[in-house]
Amino acid sequence: MKRAVIDTNIYTDLMNGSRSVETQLEFFDRILLPVTVLGELLYGFAYGSKEAENRVQLDRFLSRDFVKLSCVSRSTSEYYALLMTSLRRNGTPLPTNDVWIAAAACAEKVPLVSRDRHFEKISGLQLITPE
Repeated sequence: MKRAVIDTNIYTDLMNGSRSVETQLEFFDRILLPVTVLGELLYGFAYGSKEAENRVQLDRFLSRDFVKLSCVSRSTSEYYALLMTSLRRNGTPLPTNDVWIAAAACAEKVPLVSRDRHFEKISGLQLITPE
């Protein structure tokens, strides 16, 4: 089974009808949405003008058979600590939420789909950036 973790910007692009993101994600049998991404989305919805509509759309997305909410596990936490330490030592810090998202992909041993190029600073992370 081909799986991938998606970042907040990929979810947003998908909901906005991005054909390049749709094409990229069609390759995978399972899409993992980290709880960190869920939190970012809910925060964005709360400050937007379409909170109720966005929540319905998110619930619809999460109810699909090929989508799974990825919760923080011990393995994810171990990767988070490892990644944060490595990034700090290298002088290349990333936003905390993005390190958690990368840790989720590392723990699941799957690629991360994101438009954020700063993920390239994480050694060993397979990053897929849609065109």
